[in-house]
Amino acid sequence: MELGMIFNELSIESPAPDKKTACQWMTSLLDTIRVAVRRGVKRELRTDIELNSAFLAENYPLARWRNDKQVDMEQRRYFRTLVTRYPPIDDLPEIKEKTYFIDFKYYSKKAKGLGIAYLLDGLAISFQSASQWNINQLPLSSDTLDESGEIGSRPSKNAIFRHNFLSAFRT
Repeated sequence: MELGMIFNELSIESPAPDKKTACQWMTSLLDTIRVAVRRGVKRELRTDIELNSAFLAENYPLARWRNDKQVDMEQRRYFRTLVTRYPPIDDLPEIKEKTYFIDFKYYSKKAKGLGIAYLLDGLAISFQSASQWNINQLPLSSDTLDESGEIGSRPSKNAIFRHNFLSAFRT
């Protein structure tokens, strides 16, 4: 299976302090994606959230960034090609099957994107909104529902996985 990119929704939970920082986050995200694609990662960005309605900064949703004439047109076009070609994560039968009885967590927060990247041996892609998203390994735990209906919690097997390949991909 070709390595794909999965968006880490936790990295957008706290919007940037201003529009300038939000634009820097987008530039960094797209630069990382471009390098990953040049190194053989599939050119797709899967997510389980509606990115266009996500706020990059106060009063600055991603949809506004996509139409902002102050943002480089090539960046806006490239982003559109990443998110409009592919169905959301939840629309893929193989994802539904693998995640139906499992919830992943990054510390205590539900981490669907990170968990799916882990399950698919994919590449988790994050905004550089906090220092923990600027490292290449992240710990995950999972809650699973077994056949008897009992919930079990445990660290994921080898609970650390590749995240952003930032160390290797930065040019």
